[in-house]
Amino acid sequence: MLRNRKLRFAVILLLVLIAGLDFHAVKDQDVAAFFSFEDDEPAEAIARPWTDYRLIAHAMGGIDGHDYTSSREAFETNYELGHRFFETDLILTSDNHLAGRHDWEEYLADQFEQDIPVELEGQALTLKSFKKLKIFHQYHPMTFSDVAKLMSSHPDIYVTTDTKEIDEELINKQFTEMVKKANKIDPSILQRIVPEIYSPEMYSLVMSIYPFPSVMYSTYMSSDSHEQVIDFMVAHQIKTVAIPSEDISPDYVRALVSRGIKIYVSTVNEPKEIKKDLKMGVYGFYTDFLTYDDVTAAGIPIAPK
Repeated sequence: MLRNRKLRFAVILLLVLIAGLDFHAVKDQDVAAFFSFEDDEPAEAIARPWTDYRLIAHAMGGIDGHDYTSSREAFETNYELGHRFFETDLILTSDNHLAGRHDWEEYLADQFEQDIPVELEGQALTLKSFKKLKIFHQYHPMTFSDVAKLMSSHPDIYVTTDTKEIDEELINKQFTEMVKKANKIDPSILQRIVPEIYSPEMYSLVMSIYPFPSVMYSTYMSSDSHEQVIDFMVAHQIKTVAIPSEDISPDYVRALVSRGIKIYVSTVNEPKEIKKDLKMGVYGFYTDFLTYDDVTAAGIPIAPK
């Protein structure tokens, strides 16, 4: 690109000298057009429609055989493996920041090999304490601010958020904090966040905080009947639903698909399960470890084209 710029500059100077032109008399728009380097610049990676991606990297995807980390290294690894749609857990710290963590229970600290003081076990940590605790002594935990920065520097990705709360006060805190941090870092990323919604009440509250272009209706915390879920989604023109793999059935899938609703199933790590669910009418899959190369090698044509 630099070589092209030098060449263009040399050519225009040569033309000026040959023609005896006054360089300053050349029209501004002509100079601007001549020095336009748009053709030389690599096109910025722009996100495709998020439903082009039929795999969602669960908790930023697995890394080294570990799942649920929502770590920076998990994101980096799975981005390199071709994922562009990521899920992350987001829960509040004790000082009301959003942490990329499934929960604060003691079992998870043990699973992640984290040494938490006995008096703090099973409790929400402060932001500072959360950030200091590496996962398996090597992976860096992320806050929502970290996720927002990654989204800003990777404009071709989407993130769906599993915030896990149904209490209205906590939901308000979570999404107010999310929008506040996003607006501070890069407001445009809000267009690529797809919140998981667990109830009609949560939908109304979240959309009053920020009108997200798309949401994922997630049923794993819902006690609504299949008919209630479908009626609500149709009434609010919600086009995608996330359903635990154990809750899908041929009748339920048919009912959703007949109303134009795309179904993402969580969590699937075996190609044979994907094949079975696709035949039933399922559209996409949350996964810890599968990549587009894996499913393509298994004869499953769901990679973005």
